[in-house]
Amino acid sequence: MKIENLIFDLDGTLLDSKRDIIYCMQKAYDSVKLDFDASKLLIGPPLEKIVNILSPDISPMLHAKVIENFRFFYMHTDFQRTFLYEGVRETLEFLKKEGLRLFIATNKPKKATSKVLQHFQLDSLFEFVGTPDGLQEGILLSKTAVMAHILQKFQLNAKQTIMVGDTPPDILAAKENQVAGIAFLGGYGKQEDLERSGARFCIKYFKELLELLS
Repeated sequence: MKIENLIFDLDGTLLDSKRDIIYCMQKAYDSVKLDFDASKLLIGPPLEKIVNILSPDISPMLHAKVIENFRFFYMHTDFQRTFLYEGVRETLEFLKKEGLRLFIATNKPKKATSKVLQHFQLDSLFEFVGTPDGLQEGILLSKTAVMAHILQKFQLNAKQTIMVGDTPPDILAAKENQVAGIAFLGGYGKQEDLERSGARFCIKYFKELLELLS
């Protein structure tokens, strides 16, 4: 069956944002005088979970403050340390021109997602951008739920849809929605973990997506 719809993760799939995230997280930890170990930082999970992993023993008040300060610093960054992966823009523009429907499902909050997409002039390429905080007021949704919302809202046939992501949670979210998951190996996940999660195919370079679709 011909693929007509593509849902993309953002960080680690379209964008290499790790340096900016580390930079802003370091500033957030410095602002509350806590030690920050960048080697423990995972890109992809919701921010609350990231801080839990980095600092499992801090108080709820400090936990909330780190998150608040990180969001402030990230919203005021100029993205000098963030880059599009090679071939992303050209591939997305080609897919759009060919009539495929493009979507994003990310754990990044709505405001930050909008800002970074506008900065890289990608926002016009996507029919809809799903974020955990942008679908139900006061409720943070999982990536599985964000994807389910996209499928339902736009009446997409799961068999004609693929999800492209770089971490096991991306592939698992696709699997839970009966969507084929394509693993991008240029991001932050390990190939063996992605394959174990059920990735249908793995691509090392973004443009390989065109070969798979053809």
